[in-house]
Amino acid sequence: MSSNYLHSGPVTLPDYISIIGANQCARIRINDIEMIEQEGRRLHIITAEKDYSFYGSLNSIASALAD
Repeated sequence: MSSNYLHSGPVTLPDYISIIGANQCARIRINDIEMIEQEGRRLHIITAEKDYSFYGSLNSIASALAD
């Protein structure tokens, strides 16, 4: 296995993710997210305070968390 694939330090996640939908833009704290679900092409991000719905994919959320 090549050492290029090894990560030597702890992985840090971003504090927020940003979503842009037809009617809303939001910046959601990662720690506030209780659940993410996909319904067809629609994603629902549920927090204790609010539910966010927009068109997207779980892969886009996963890549936003990995950045």
